[in-house]
Amino acid sequence: MKFHRKAIRLLLSPLIITTIFISCGFSVTLPRTEYTLTVIAGEEKFVFAYPETDYGENGLYLKGADAIAERIYYSTLVPPRDAAVSFRPSAHEKFTVTRERYGRAIDVEKLLKNIDSAVKNGVFEIEAEFVELKPQTRRSDLENCFYTRAFFSTAYGNSSAERKHNVAVAADAINGVCVEDGEVFSFNGVVGERTEERGYKNAKIIFEGKFTDGTGGGVCQVSSTLYNCALLAGVTVTERRAHSLAVSYVEPSFDAMVSYGGSDLKFLNDTGGPIFIEARADGETLSVTIYGRKKNYSIGRVSEIISETEVGYDYIDGEETDCGGEEKIIVPQKNAIKSCGYLVFYHNGKQFKKVRLGADGYAGQKGVIARGKISEEDDKTP
Repeated sequence: MKFHRKAIRLLLSPLIITTIFISCGFSVTLPRTEYTLTVIAGEEKFVFAYPETDYGENGLYLKGADAIAERIYYSTLVPPRDAAVSFRPSAHEKFTVTRERYGRAIDVEKLLKNIDSAVKNGVFEIEAEFVELKPQTRRSDLENCFYTRAFFSTAYGNSSAERKHNVAVAADAINGVCVEDGEVFSFNGVVGERTEERGYKNAKIIFEGKFTDGTGGGVCQVSSTLYNCALLAGVTVTERRAHSLAVSYVEPSFDAMVSYGGSDLKFLNDTGGPIFIEARADGETLSVTIYGRKKNYSIGRVSEIISETEVGYDYIDGEETDCGGEEKIIVPQKNAIKSCGYLVFYHNGKQFKKVRLGADGYAGQKGVIARGKISEEDDKTP
């Protein structure tokens, strides 16, 4: 620890101020010394005179010394400044770092001891010690946090224009987010409520085991893509819920259903440094990248189907039912699935750990087959 030493001087100046009244009607003035205390700390000068300095039973003292020392401390304090990161995913240089700054402060305890010693022993110079204040975060600490910890992408090119729009809005909300070490990321907390006022449109969502129209359809693809990227980045997922039906853009047990005010996706950044999220949606591919401290291992995902049950089809009649048994699948069936997800950890290409994420159950959805001549109204092929 470094110290800067500056002088604190005590200056005494005599003044005649005491008058004693005599009973016979006249008075005489007797000499008394008034003391002025000047404290020089750094570039600041503090002057204290009677009645702040006065004689007591034990000689000269400074009244309210604790409060005075505290005032000098804050008047001369130069606080440290932590290094800071500016993260702009779309810029050529994604990361820029502001260098840290060291500060200084007076050692208050030592200052009080020196003042007390000075006023008791007469006029002489004393030295105040300035303690160096170190920043908590240095530039070198942050420059180790710009490695790509994980990348994950999903396709959504066949989505409707409304769904594509919603994917882009939600992706933009998480793009550029920094999650500090020890902080918990909440998808709902960052993205906010999915409403028309916030720019979301109606598109297909899964509600109570069925596909239906709803505001913000497509946002769950963003949360699921982020979920997989978070798993590969090695952070700890603290909240995640599967859909009631299996989705097409990720394997079973690797989706993350979100609904504002209900289900959320949360993860804890326990990497030892900040992490940064980049999300891009170009109309065909949704990709998420997580930057942070470099890890010396890699992670793979395994989706295991425990069981799969066919649920069959419902039949509807077309305009002509006697045309030789012509059939057409209007809506393909979705089998009921029980699955389990695993993370497999590798170091130098060798597996050293396998972690079970948990089992999920996805309901089946009956398909629809039309018999006979199919009208445009009957043909509900997505």
